[in-house]
Amino acid sequence: MNPNNNPPSTDIHEISFENNSYCRMSSRLFQKGLQAFDVGGSGDCFFRAISHQHYGTPELHVEIRKDSISVNYVEQNPELFIESSCDYSWKDNSHRMSMAGTWCNNIVIQAVSNQLNCIIHIIESRVSCPNGSTITPPPGPTKPMILFVGYLEDMHYISTIPQTANKNALKYLKAKLSESDKQHQNKLLRKRENYHHKRKLEQELRETKKSSVFINHSQIVKFHKKNIY
Repeated sequence: MNPNNNPPSTDIHEISFENNSYCRMSSRLFQKGLQAFDVGGSGDCFFRAISHQHYGTPELHVEIRKDSISVNYVEQNPELFIESSCDYSWKDNSHRMSMAGTWCNNIVIQAVSNQLNCIIHIIESRVSCPNGSTITPPPGPTKPMILFVGYLEDMHYISTIPQTANKNALKYLKAKLSESDKQHQNKLLRKRENYHHKRKLEQELRETKKSSVFINHSQIVKFHKKNIY
């Protein structure tokens, strides 16, 4: 994301909307029961958005970046990220990420998810990504928190807040994102069982109707024969 590390806008209202990126992202947010909440921050915008989502304020972004949350977590757990390719050496990449104003990369986004034990759902403006991106932490003993951030491609991260007009959509999305693989498989299994049970009942109903028609036809034939003879 933003591989050239070009400084993004610090104010969402100053971003050029010539390609309708903001409108597209806003529409996708609305469909999920959310609305944009800008936290500023230039190159710190991702960390500020996560801070707002996790702590209720964007002002703890420095702690998220430096204090054993993101960058230090990467340095202390290189085996989790060493195979992630980037244009810099491992040491240089960690140093760059520790500096305020440096735009985050995919390695750090995953590290934040792992360390905070949170599911990060990113609603994007890209045409090719209508469903957004979801970054999940490794399975653990505690249920992960779900964070929602918006992303204007190569420009800016924002936080989000719920909007009341479509709150059922947000409730559904949270339930879907918090579902574990095992829960998802069990849900699919129940759906499959219900489907086959329904098909079986429909088949039995059709057989019953056929039998009923046959019986009625036989009774009619017998009635006519009786009247004839």
